[in-house]
Amino acid sequence: MHLFEGSEKKLEIIIDRHDIDLRMLGLDFWTSIVKSSAAEIISCISSQDCDAYLLSESSLFVWSDRFTMITCGQTKLIDAATLFIKETPHRIASLFFQRKNELFPEMQHTNFEEDVRTLKKLLGGDIYHFGDQHYNHIFHYEASPLLENTHYAQEDTTIELLMYNLGTKASEIFLNQTQEKIHTLLGKTNLFTSFDIDEFLFEPFGYSVNGLKDGYYFTIHVTPQEDCSYTSFETNVPVHQATTVI
Repeated sequence: MHLFEGSEKKLEIIIDRHDIDLRMLGLDFWTSIVKSSAAEIISCISSQDCDAYLLSESSLFVWSDRFTMITCGQTKLIDAATLFIKETPHRIASLFFQRKNELFPEMQHTNFEEDVRTLKKLLGGDIYHFGDQHYNHIFHYEASPLLENTHYAQEDTTIELLMYNLGTKASEIFLNQTQEKIHTLLGKTNLFTSFDIDEFLFEPFGYSVNGLKDGYYFTIHVTPQEDCSYTSFETNVPVHQATTVI
C-alpha cells in the first residue's frame, strides 16, 4: 500500500495593511515560497478578494493582508515561513504556525519543537497544545506583535475538521478515483454549488479541492489508503453558516 502523511502543517501570516498588497506580489513570488517548502503550485483560482492555489501537497490562500498555507506529506513549511520573514520587508502583525501529530513522524524533516525554536528566534511568541499528547493532538505557535492594534480587531474564524478512518463507501469512491461519485458524495454539503471550485485527483491516490466565494474559502484533502486514511476540511465561513456543512 502506498503510504502518505495526510496530517497537515499550517501557517498563517498577517501583515501590516499599510505595507503592501500581498496579491500584487505575483505568481513568481508565491511559486518561490511554495517551492521552499518542497511543494509545487498545480493551479489557481481567484475571486475579487482572494487567490486560491492548489498545491502538490494541499493549499495556499492569499488575501491582500494575509496568507494561509497548508502543506502535508514530508513538506518543510517552516522553510516557507522563514523565507517570507527574512526576505520580505513587510511588518508582521501576527504569525500562526500549527502542526498535528503525524502517523509517520520519523519520515519528517523536522518536528514541532525544532520549527518553533527557529520561529521564536525571529519573533518571540507563545506555544499552545490541544489534545492528548499520547493520542491525537495539535501544537500551535503564535506571535502577534501588532495584533493588539484595533486596526486588526475583526472577526477571523477558521473551522477545521481533521478526520481519520474513512468509511467503506467513501474509501472505495476515493480509491477508485471516480470524479462523478466524488462530486455526488461531496455535493451533499452544498459547497460545490455555491463556491467556485478547483480540484485535482492525484496518482495513484489522493484528492484535493479548493473552493472560493468572495473572501471565503473551503478546502478538502483526502488520503484514502487504509493504512493512512485521513481527511481534512477547513473553511473561514461564519460558524452559523458552516453548521449544516459540518
